[in-house]
Amino acid sequence: MSKKKRNHIIPKVLLNRFASRKEGKKAWIWQVSKTDDPLEISTRNAAVSSYFYGKPETGKIGRAHV
Repeated sequence: MSKKKRNHIIPKVLLNRFASRKEGKKAWIWQVSKTDDPLEISTRNAAVSSYFYGKPETGKIGRAHV
């Protein structure tokens, strides 16, 4: 299981290839929505999901219900 909370659904290395602009290590891409205007966002915040690969284990063992 993943220990990190923020997981990229699409790896940043791939998102950076579509960058509209770059400043040092930072890159931005355009996010297009059917309902809102296009928005330029950082690749750090694009295609991110919380615990996409699962939540970390708590280390506790559950009790079996008999």
